[in-house]
Amino acid sequence: RLVLTERQDALVPVKPRQQRRGGRGGFRHGMHLLLVKIACIIIPQIGPDASALRGAPKCGTIETILQRNGVDRVETKAKRLTVGIFAHVDAGKTTLSEQLLYLGGALRERGRVDHGDAFLDTEPIERERGITVFSGQADFCWGNSVYYLLDTPGHTDFSAEMERVLPALDYAILVVSCAEGVQGHTETLWRLLAHYNVPVLLFLNKIDRPGADAARTLTQLRRKCSPAAVLLDGFSGETNDTLAEELAPLDDDLLARYLDGTIAPDEWLPELRRLVRERRLFPCFSGSALRGEGVREFLDGMELLTETDWEEKEDAPFGAMAYQVRRGASRLVWLKITSGTLRCRDEVLCRAADGTQTREKVTELLRCRGGRLT
Repeated sequence: RLVLTERQDALVPVKPRQQRRGGRGGFRHGMHLLLVKIACIIIPQIGPDASALRGAPKCGTIETILQRNGVDRVETKAKRLTVGIFAHVDAGKTTLSEQLLYLGGALRERGRVDHGDAFLDTEPIERERGITVFSGQADFCWGNSVYYLLDTPGHTDFSAEMERVLPALDYAILVVSCAEGVQGHTETLWRLLAHYNVPVLLFLNKIDRPGADAARTLTQLRRKCSPAAVLLDGFSGETNDTLAEELAPLDDDLLARYLDGTIAPDEWLPELRRLVRERRLFPCFSGSALRGEGVREFLDGMELLTETDWEEKEDAPFGAMAYQVRRGASRLVWLKITSGTLRCRDEVLCRAADGTQTREKVTELLRCRGGRLT
């Protein structure tokens, strides 16, 4: 944890091209930063109007999502979420990441692992072997929100690289291949996510493959991982009678209100968000990441079913957690900001696990997207 003397001046969104090394931009709770010699590389704040900063994302606003799903109104608000994506090797995790970034307006073209041009696989060894070795980072917009995506290795040989990002996550996306079903490493990932108490949304991938069966995969998930895995394909923010009967037993209070008929239609969505955050509901969506099938619906579901409390911590003293270190020409330390605001030239108190403390000055603020630091 890092503690900083708080500064009260206001922040405004900054275009990426205006953010320079050593600049005076500030970064708020809910974002990521990367320290260079305790100089900082960070993803800057981008608000609900992020389309003006990055071209024209294809996502639209939350109102667009709801209209596309035929829903008149659902209560929601802008948020910033850190989301990690996990899978057994070759389940299609990086392909799904490319689709999320493309649909969210962060990429002009989708890359492919087998073509060696995936946006988040930037190291030569990753492009040569077609696997993710190091966790990659990028951000995209969907609805009214900004998502900071951490793509992690799926190969067991690089599990340490995957596990170190877990404490930094607000939510996780677990990709499961409908062709192979729930595999050994899938169960390991599930136990790790439970250990770190990370809420999970699942994408049942490769439904276009011969022999793929989403229903069979869902049955395996319920048997090996959790009976609270519920298929929500086509979820629009409203709950019909069939879905209500499946969801109500997940919570005693919710079940009592459902049986009494005292829960209003517009109360279901906030309750589902709570259940997802408490790891008592695991929404599942099926599709094909390679063909882009079901990805937009997955994004809509993630926007509707997630929430964050970062607004409550924005005015608190600065705090952050270091979760990754890389050394090259400079020492790079990634942080998850847990509260408050950080600015260039601020002095931070760094507290190590053994209790020792050092005071360092932040000399550099940069944005990290794929292999680019700007």
